[in-house]
Amino acid sequence: MRRLSLPFTMVAVALLVAGCTTEGVQTASTQGKASKVNALLAAPPGSDVEPTGVVRDFTLYVHRMMHEVYPGASMQMWGFSLSEDPASATVPGPTLRVTEGDLVRVTLRSTFAGFNHTIHWHGQHVPSDMDGVAYMSQPPVEADEEFEYVFIAKPAGTYWYHCHVDAQHHIDMGMYGALIVDPQDPSKDPHADQDIVIMLDEMDRYHLEGGQPVGNNLPQGGDLYSTETYVKRQANDVVTRNTQVNDALAQANTPVRPNRDWYPVTYPPYTADYNTFLINGVAFPYTESIIGKEGQVLRIRMINAGNVLFAMHLHGHHVLVTHKDGILLESPYWADTVPIAPGERYDVFVRLNNPGLWDFHDHIGGHTQNDNIFPGGAMTMLCYEGYHGCEPRGHGGHNGHSGHLIRWTGHELA
Repeated sequence: MRRLSLPFTMVAVALLVAGCTTEGVQTASTQGKASKVNALLAAPPGSDVEPTGVVRDFTLYVHRMMHEVYPGASMQMWGFSLSEDPASATVPGPTLRVTEGDLVRVTLRSTFAGFNHTIHWHGQHVPSDMDGVAYMSQPPVEADEEFEYVFIAKPAGTYWYHCHVDAQHHIDMGMYGALIVDPQDPSKDPHADQDIVIMLDEMDRYHLEGGQPVGNNLPQGGDLYSTETYVKRQANDVVTRNTQVNDALAQANTPVRPNRDWYPVTYPPYTADYNTFLINGVAFPYTESIIGKEGQVLRIRMINAGNVLFAMHLHGHHVLVTHKDGILLESPYWADTVPIAPGERYDVFVRLNNPGLWDFHDHIGGHTQNDNIFPGGAMTMLCYEGYHGCEPRGHGGHNGHSGHLIRWTGHELA
């Protein structure tokens, strides 16, 4: 028994020493992490920005517009424009690009009655009275009124703007756009040969909000589910929602919609059945292809302006995820599918090293259909320049976009 006691004693001592050493390492590691957190909190993003002295002026108009989201699917929507001309309105609205530290002045003007609006600068560190929250930050803008937003652009990165009045409804109607804030020092951004913005969104194609004509929005699916959904949405809108369809029942303080006395406005009820999924305001085949040359590096800024999760997947390549919500990650990582929650932004970089024609789509299956028929929805293509099928084609300029309508004939692109 004595012969066994020494080895067991040595093992016990070794374990005790190891435990103490591990505890010491863990304590040092924890302290290091705490110090890192304290350092980050001492200098949050944008806190060290110096004004550039540059003033950037924009006027954003809100217009009604007819918008064809895919062949045969026309919707009345509300688009932003930098012009008084309603024909110039687009969904999404124009991308606003400034430099960190610029003084940004944006005048919002509404051009139609019945709905009021604001603009929220999602992710930007603006003064409280410039934040665009109706009745908290500012009074909403009524028809033929205007409001000027003034703020220093910060921090740098990928951001977006949207109406913050009855937000689900108004964003679904198209009131959103990208805001890109470049760093003052270009060397703080990784190199890219192309800088591409992709705004993701979804909509209820059968709703009548804003006076959508009944006859222009028939289902194309050819199945009972599509037709049943269409009839239900129409009936619901006529009774409870659309002031232009049934003004009396849609007004506040009625048995259908009793008035609420705790907020200045009682907005029409809005319940969406999301059945149409969009990239930059349109569904495949109207989505615009990404075209690049072999050897190039692309930066793709993905913004989820909608209310559902997207999971973007690029065939034939891994993407390097570099930024989350505008901020450069300390540890970029490789991925082939990037989940993007509502309001989130991810910047990804991809090196074009595998020539071909590659699918780039939302990996949630139902999001790549139009009226429940594949293909459609949130799907586009990455095309290598000079590769067969990557030439610009068809439907250019629809709704202010320059998309490429892709058609298949047998196994080749027409």
